[in-house]
Amino acid sequence: MSSIKKRLVDVLRFITVGNPWYYDFEVDGIYYSRNGSDITVTSGRNKYSGHVVVPDTVTRKNKTYSVIAIGESAFESCKELTDVVIPDSVRSVGNYAFESCTALASVVIGKGVTSIGERVFAKCPNLRSVTLRSENIVASRYNWISNIPTLIGAKVKEYVIGEGVTAIGRDAFYGCFDIKSVTISATVKKIGKGAFSGCSDLTDVTCLAETPAVVEGDIFIRVPLDRATLHVPASALERYKNTAPWSGFAAILPM
Repeated sequence: MSSIKKRLVDVLRFITVGNPWYYDFEVDGIYYSRNGSDITVTSGRNKYSGHVVVPDTVTRKNKTYSVIAIGESAFESCKELTDVVIPDSVRSVGNYAFESCTALASVVIGKGVTSIGERVFAKCPNLRSVTLRSENIVASRYNWISNIPTLIGAKVKEYVIGEGVTAIGRDAFYGCFDIKSVTISATVKKIGKGAFSGCSDLTDVTCLAETPAVVEGDIFIRVPLDRATLHVPASALERYKNTAPWSGFAAILPM
């Protein structure tokens, strides 16, 4: 959306609801808009800052609603926002939702998210850690043009694949050049071809599963395994040492 178009949207909001933020109510410092029983987090009179945990539900006038979306530009330009937890109830994150949140360092994306819009984390230079709990986002089949780095940003240093995710999709993190560390939960059973290809700075991987995940083809193309460390459960150390591609790590250490 161009800056002119965004300004026009703000003007229309002001005309129709009397303020440019277009929120219906506020609870505990978080602003919401309501469409029937659907509740969306939106922007408000005050900028969000610090640590923000979006709740799964919100109660207003003795009625409880599920929070299902982070609205377009909801947190945009909140310069003092440092970290955000998006709950499992949220299904979509709108365009520009966190654009220009220059202090934003970490994000948790809940299990229910199936859609991430355009430029959601654009101009977030300090975003370093992302936890992905959404099977839909992580397990999707990607390509080198459109994948998780293009959704979230290629400058993230650490990814955590959360509990409940069972698969990492083909080319999911392809080209995430700055990623240094990945933690893969015990629930991941399958990893698609090229999942971490081109992650040339990836030197620290933690696998929490007792049984090594099944891999489809080479998942570490152009990854410097000769200087990388793999951390695994102590009871599974020998399994990883004898199973490719995990056996290719320079060091395999028990946790």
